Amino acid sequence: MQSNEEFRKKFYESYFAHQASRSGSVNLAEKLLDDHLHYTHEILPHLPEKKDSSIVEIACGYGSLLKFLADKGYAPKGFDLSADQVGMATELGVDAEVKDIEDWIGESSGSVDVLLAIDLIEHFDKPELLQLLIDLRKKVKTGGVFIARTPNMDGIHPNQYAFGDFTHGALLNPSSATQLFKAAGFSNIQVLDSCVKIRGAKEFLRVIVWGFSRLRAKVQLFGSGRSTQGAVLTPNIVIVARP
Repeated sequence: MQSNEEFRKKFYESYFAHQASRSGSVNLAEKLLDDHLHYTHEILPHLPEKKDSSIVEIACGYGSLLKFLADKGYAPKGFDLSADQVGMATELGVDAEVKDIEDWIGESSGSVDVLLAIDLIEHFDKPELLQLLIDLRKKVKTGGVFIARTPNMDGIHPNQYAFGDFTHGALLNPSSATQLFKAAGFSNIQVLDSCVKIRGAKEFLRVIVWGFSRLRAKVQLFGSGRSTQGAVLTPNIVIVARP
């Protein structure tokens, strides 16, 4: 039977070619523009104003978020298990290296102001994820922040995001995300909507359709006897947690 490490190695060595490039545009420049639109709404509002803040992205992929942060004046660092993705990141001119999360936790000294995990935590099973978050919490400075994005099982049509990648394991909704991060030792936890914006002429139509979709989902929640107050219905959730 394959271990989790062997399983991940099989899928992640060529992750961009086999999975990441299948979603949305396969043109790198277009994909960067799409990603950066989302980061503007999901990540940027939660970052410290000080540009010299220490920022590390776990599983940085092909460097999209690192590039976005560098363009905003920060000096982030990142690492990823996939050599092909790190190669793409370095071509973007960002600071990225090939490294495993466990190695980084064991090797790195000190702590950071901002720790980022975008589309990562869903790739672990439940026991692994709890222990990982316990370890990562220790790497965030007092007053710092850990920001994660993950599929939202309360979202509209969640299966497309949750099961569109065979490597997904633990899947969360706002309630279970809060429960998990509290168990890991985080004391200040926000679970927020992700961005559903797109670029170009389709944006106006997206706004209209999304409005009707949210209304329909809230009516269904109301009819089932559940509260619609604070319901998060976007495809992903953004978790902003502080030690």
